[in-house]
This record gives sequence, C-alpha cells and structure tokens, in this order.
Amino acid sequence: MPAGMPPGTDYPGDERAPEGVVYFRVYAAIVAVLYGMLTLAGGGMVIAPLLLDKSATAGAEIGFYFAGAFYGALGLAHLIPTLIALFAGRRPWVHILGIVVLGLGMLNLCCLPVLIPLFIVWMKPETRRWYGAG
Repeated sequence: MPAGMPPGTDYPGDERAPEGVVYFRVYAAIVAVLYGMLTLAGGGMVIAPLLLDKSATAGAEIGFYFAGAFYGALGLAHLIPTLIALFAGRRPWVHILGIVVLGLGMLNLCCLPVLIPLFIVWMKPETRRWYGAG
C-alpha cells in the first residue's frame, strides 16, 4: 500500500484497466501531440508576418493572422479536453469527457475507421464500471 492512503481503503492499482481504456489512452496521446502541433503551427502563422520581410508578405498578412488564429484556436479547443481526459484519472465525468473527445475526433472523416470501433469498446459496461459511470 502506498504511503498517504488512509487505512482500510482498497488499493486501486491491483486492478487492470479494460482494453477500451488502454486503446483510448493511446488514441488520446497521439491526437494530443497532433493537436499541440496544430496549435503551435497556428501560433507560428500569427507570428510569421512579423518575422518575415514586409515586402514579401504585403497583402497576405491579414490572411496569416486570421488563418493562424483559427488553427491555433481549433488546436487548443481540441487539445484541452483531450489532455484532461488523458490525465484526469478514474472519475465518472472522465468517461463522459472521453465520449466528447471521441466525438470531436469523428469530425475528421478519415479517423472514422479507427474511432467507430474505439467508441464501441469505450461504451462497453466494463469500461463504464472502470470509471464508476454505471
């Protein structure tokens, strides 16, 4: 039993995570890296006109600002719930947030062949029980 746990509590480390949880964590880690890269790319597009030669980007600056702000906001809006779902632990609301993260991923149609089976496994009763969601 690790230090700091009150006496009489069960140690949750002995129980193994269901396959849906493992698959979701792998998926969330991969897309968190991709969303982080999208956020950084958007930030780079906002900063790029400031660093480049003014004569080379004349007229294109406003497009860089808007596109960069859009991509940065889109990446950040997807990154934050993904990281929360990845690191929040075993709480009932994390299972619901996982459904939201999978739904956000399904907006990208090329991810559907991966996300539909993952969503089916995520909704299994053992995965819901793991999070205490029912």
